Amino acid sequence: MLLAKTLTSSTFRLALIAIGTFGVIVSAIFSYVYLSTSSYVRSRSDRAIMTEYSSLQGAYERSGRDGLIALIQQRIADKSLCRQRVSPGRSFTRPSLAGNLRAWPSTATAAGGWTEFRAPEPLPNATSRPLLRAMLGTFPSGDRLLVGRDISDLDSFTDQIKTAVISASH
Repeated sequence: MLLAKTLTSSTFRLALIAIGTFGVIVSAIFSYVYLSTSSYVRSRSDRAIMTEYSSLQGAYERSGRDGLIALIQQRIADKSLCRQRVSPGRSFTRPSLAGNLRAWPSTATAAGGWTEFRAPEPLPNATSRPLLRAMLGTFPSGDRLLVGRDISDLDSFTDQIKTAVISASH
């Protein structure tokens, strides 16, 4: 009888409304933080990818396929770039014959545009394959160019948000 009286009281209803409102506000804050961070990371990566893509596209237009391949091989061989390419912000570049991807990603089938895919193998000292965002283009000759960056930090941030939401709901 006391439980039934408590459940029907206006104080209990107000407490439930306050708890529900608080939950909605916290969910809205988490959503905002996630969407803002995701947008920031993607736009930053996209700018870097487009800068690299434009540079490589210019090399192809000036020197053709062989010039592009030579430029990519030079960048991979450059010691300072090689250290960068092993870091979380490394760039992946691959025309039909050169680059630092061993195989063309199966999801990169369109003639051009943005794509995301998992790298074929994990980074050294990592258990999961990195998530890559890339720009794909096809030259008039049919050669394709794929320029991308590791955006695994966005992946790990998403996991942290999911963990926080799950922890908060329990």
